[in-house]
Amino acid sequence: MKGGGEDMWDMPMKEEYHAHIRGLMGLAHGCIYRGKEMKFTKAQLLQLKPKHVYNYLCLKVSSLEYYKKAISFFLPNSHPWVEMPGTPAHGNPTRSKLVNNLVAKVRLAETRGEGKDTQATRPLEMIEYKAILSTFRATPGPILQMKVKNPLMVLYQWHLITRIDDVCNFKVSDPRPHPKWQSGPSALDRGDERSKFQPVCCRLWPNHTE
Repeated sequence: MKGGGEDMWDMPMKEEYHAHIRGLMGLAHGCIYRGKEMKFTKAQLLQLKPKHVYNYLCLKVSSLEYYKKAISFFLPNSHPWVEMPGTPAHGNPTRSKLVNNLVAKVRLAETRGEGKDTQATRPLEMIEYKAILSTFRATPGPILQMKVKNPLMVLYQWHLITRIDDVCNFKVSDPRPHPKWQSGPSALDRGDERSKFQPVCCRLWPNHTE
């Protein structure tokens, strides 16, 4: 879909923003637009109203300021949205009172600690670790991958190195008695070329019976 028009206006392009204008236009038109090179006409973009931007942002409540910026980048009108009696509404819908109030409301909720729980990385708790194993093992039917292979990888990862990328590099012959601590096994660390396959001791959780 080509941009342009009588005034030769052409939709600007910026790869990191493009997914958001496609998502907004798809929501407004009731369809799905695909393709990173897709362009919308000036007439299509001028049909956007604050309610379209509002509805899109309501589906994307985390990073609203960035989404606003991404959508605004493609719009031909940079002036604030204006609605006056007797005059057709015009301007940039991302700069409307409706959209700005939504962003302010979400920001206030975050300040009060009423937003979504943090997704920051944290150590895995023992109860969560056991729940993963139970979920795999409870898979119905004779599914080897879910009931045997995946639990084995989780156990191996937890006790030895706690890094899934390294687990995938291990060989069956790697585990062996540790030369210094005979009470536990060791394995070769294949995750870092600089380690030269140094033996690492197992990391058994105290009183763990798995």
